[in-house]
Amino acid sequence: MEEKYQKRVKYIILFLAAFLIVFLISYFIKSPAKTASSEYNDFYVQKTQFGYKTMLYIGDAGPYYINTVYSPEDIENITINFDIKKAVRNRQVYVAIDPFDVNLTGKTVVAAMELNNVIEPFFKVPVSSAFTKEKGNYTVRTCPPQNKSEAVFVLKLGSEAKILKTSNCITLEAQTQEGLIREADAIVFKLLGITK
Repeated sequence: MEEKYQKRVKYIILFLAAFLIVFLISYFIKSPAKTASSEYNDFYVQKTQFGYKTMLYIGDAGPYYINTVYSPEDIENITINFDIKKAVRNRQVYVAIDPFDVNLTGKTVVAAMELNNVIEPFFKVPVSSAFTKEKGNYTVRTCPPQNKSEAVFVLKLGSEAKILKTSNCITLEAQTQEGLIREADAIVFKLLGITK
């Protein structure tokens, strides 16, 4: 009887040991790999599940972290030929879209939020959303702005990708909504001095 008991204990221990080994192997195989990170113009950029996180210092303050869909390297071919900081500094900023363009969906909102998440906290400038055409009781802002103390970012789809400035109006035009997000990220990186 005791021999049977010892055999049973031996099998239980072997089973538990085998289970533990299988568990440990599956844990290490399935554990997520560390996210890739790199340096870009002396800024630390880390790939995340949702895009990129960039660490920066402003003067002696920081570190601050900004989240973007694209990395600074992804937007290097986007040209901004004007002083974007001067365009937003000390102004009320509006980000406007055409409310009747059915091709502008939630992805365009991501582009607007990328701008808002940097302009408002880092430049202490209020950012509001607006439409370019009358719809209900929503705020309407068109280009060029009537008020010189305002800056209007217009996000729209078009035949080419470009960022243009006319007076206090900055137009982001792209062929796709992803292109609008890339252009918004290009403005974010330029505003913060991450890209030159």
